[in-house]
Amino acid sequence: MDAMRTRHTLGSVYMASPNFASPMLLIGFAVALITFVKRNFPSFLFKSGFTISSTQIEVDEDLPNFFDVVKLADADWVIEENQNLRDIYGFSFVPYEVEKRLGVK
Repeated sequence: MDAMRTRHTLGSVYMASPNFASPMLLIGFAVALITFVKRNFPSFLFKSGFTISSTQIEVDEDLPNFFDVVKLADADWVIEENQNLRDIYGFSFVPYEVEKRLGVK
């Protein structure tokens, strides 16, 4: 078996008209640049605000408990939709405990 030559060279990257691989090439360059900057200049990123801080943010929105305010029609819809997903597609987006608690009302 002979190996087929593909003519993929670095010069083919700079073609006049972009091909279908151009977006992936740009994404690859961006990932390489981000990885390089992240590994070599972490203090610069921290000073510039491009890192996630370890500060815990406490949010209190004074929202009532979901199970106390959900309408019966909405609870029934959630239960039926979840059963439909489980029967037809084999998965559910609502945990069993939540479905059971909504069905109690």
